Amino acid sequence: MPGPTVASSHRYILTLGLMILATVIVRTAWVSDDAYLTFRTIDNFVNGFGPRWNVADRVQAYTDPLWMFALSGVYFVTREIFFTSIAVSFVLSMWAAWLIARRIAADDVAGLLAVAILTCSRAFVDYSTSGLENPLTALLLVVFYGAWLRQPVTRRSLTAQCLMAALIALNRMDAILLVVPALVATGYRLGNVRASIRAAMVGFSPFAAWEVFSLLYYGFLFPNTAYAKLGAGIERGESLRQGALYFFNSIANDPLTLVICGTALVAALATSRALRPIAYGILLSMVYILSIGGDFMSGRLFAAPLVASVVILARLGASALGDRWPLAFAAVIGLGISAKYPSFTSDASFGLNRQDIVDRTGISDERAYYYQTAGLLLASRDRPLPDSHYTKAGRQLRDQLQNQPPKVVVDQHAGYYGFAAGPNLHLVDPYALGEPLLARLPAERPWRIGHFKREMPDGYLETLQSGQNQIKDISLRMYYDKLALITRAPLFAPHRLSTILKMNLGEYNGLIKTYLASKPG
Repeated sequence: MPGPTVASSHRYILTLGLMILATVIVRTAWVSDDAYLTFRTIDNFVNGFGPRWNVADRVQAYTDPLWMFALSGVYFVTREIFFTSIAVSFVLSMWAAWLIARRIAADDVAGLLAVAILTCSRAFVDYSTSGLENPLTALLLVVFYGAWLRQPVTRRSLTAQCLMAALIALNRMDAILLVVPALVATGYRLGNVRASIRAAMVGFSPFAAWEVFSLLYYGFLFPNTAYAKLGAGIERGESLRQGALYFFNSIANDPLTLVICGTALVAALATSRALRPIAYGILLSMVYILSIGGDFMSGRLFAAPLVASVVILARLGASALGDRWPLAFAAVIGLGISAKYPSFTSDASFGLNRQDIVDRTGISDERAYYYQTAGLLLASRDRPLPDSHYTKAGRQLRDQLQNQPPKVVVDQHAGYYGFAAGPNLHLVDPYALGEPLLARLPAERPWRIGHFKREMPDGYLETLQSGQNQIKDISLRMYYDKLALITRAPLFAPHRLSTILKMNLGEYNGLIKTYLASKPG
């Protein structure tokens, strides 16, 4: 009986590679504190309070509407969020990897190399189960690129691509930068401007519908987190310096990820005209990451560009490497091992007694920071996760607030604590992620990237607790009246829609400037 063919041997090895990736993802599985910001909204939404951070305010304290609504559907059935989010994230991450290896890769060797890269990349692995939107972003990008690479250039295909791009933007708005050049390329090849515009209008209709809903319900086109982080008053030069530090942090802790992104950029630009639009998208994304100062979560923002880079390398195929493909595998494994804390060596002790979790620039190894209280390998029947002391404090407060009026509490640990405390807690986050007024005030100094603390205006907490405007400063009091009309009044309250329009056009910004000018120093 003849032995297996070379092709079937490669297929078996590829399956083994995917199984190794699955094992690594399970062994590193965790859920971040930041994910519970979205989970609090999900819990309120499923329990009938609307998609809100605090029950009293219509505020979008999440950046990922598609992920929020998708996970809400599963949570409605399970009524459990920790294992639910991990299970959903695992399926999405593995699905994305499988599609790259089996549907996009030019051959099985290239598919196996792609899986090896994903397995060795901390940016990909760490955020495959963090509870954040990364897994859904990865899957949507892979589906988009797969369709873009295979479909003929027609108005219908452009409409389909725009639809997928709209879903990407709904999942995380800035991720659309990765696919914009590809959409432009399709429109250019179609050669009909009017047809391209019509296709784009149809394809992007779900995103347009969301923006209409967001404007009507929340009063703004962008999530409150965007105002809190991008509107913190940080100078451009400071943001660029912090962005550069974010790149250096990734190189030091996860060298493979940026090396792969750079390699894919060079390979596509130098050898494949067909793949250049994907490379331009990666470049756009990198420039954006640099310009906003990166993030406090090491590697998180590079996970999506890495997926796009892996698509490029997988599509080029092993033939692009010639006889050097074993060296490519060795380089990938070598760079993966050279990381300070490689993902595939992670176990239940990960992060324990480490002194270098947060570096001097404020960027943290986020999985290490939370793993000992929210790592899947530490779960047991007697230890519900996460078992952070913030979670325990939140549960205690929830018990105290049963059948009590809502209580206003200031606490910067908004994730685990806010979710555990439940809807009777009105949580005021000094970093302003869920606070519409604080998000429109400049940050205090010194700041940590992603943690832009605001000073609490006199009378603001009393205002929230009583429901009556007691803010001391006249200008800020007037501004809050407008903001409260948008976020607290009935949707079709008199003058609300006109106030939304004026607020978004900046007509009330002078009140903030007057308040800031009156402050000493």
